[in-house]
Amino acid sequence: PPFRLLAMSDPEKRPAVFRNFHELMPSRAIAPSTQPRLWTRIPESLDVSYSWRGKQKTLEEFLTETRAMGFMVLRDGAIVNERYALGTDADSLMTTWSAAKSYTTTMIAIGLHQGRIESLDDRVEKYASGFEGTDYGRVSLRHLLMMASGMDFSHTEGFILSDRSWMYMRIQFLDHDMDDFTRNMQA
Repeated sequence: PPFRLLAMSDPEKRPAVFRNFHELMPSRAIAPSTQPRLWTRIPESLDVSYSWRGKQKTLEEFLTETRAMGFMVLRDGAIVNERYALGTDADSLMTTWSAAKSYTTTMIAIGLHQGRIESLDDRVEKYASGFEGTDYGRVSLRHLLMMASGMDFSHTEGFILSDRSWMYMRIQFLDHDMDDFTRNMQA
């Protein structure tokens, strides 16, 4: 049901949308690792506070006020704190949003280390042939990782007429592919 995507604008419905985003937008399953890393758990409470607008606040207040659905702290290869809220748990599927940029950066760093990627100054099209000859394909990996691609794209959060909003609408309502959308972007 495409119109469920509109529920993203309702803070009360947003957690359910995020848990089911794979049903709302085009997605592909990624097979789990055949050799997963098992994390050691060494639970400890976190006595964290901060000052905001003249008031002392706790970590718990921050997580509640920001409507965080999941929170994890890793230290020295162990999970020391893990919490879920708003209907999520450790098995919930969630969209990664901007965290995907961290994964992409890590994969590129591994590719550089292994010699599969020659330089951060190489163009995207060298490694993603589907973008060959496009403005996006001519962007260097370095600029891509810095989010400085030079594409004419407005990312204004919450603004209904932003390019970002239109991108989601095209993908959701017109069944456009994200790669097709990106191929047609212009600098």
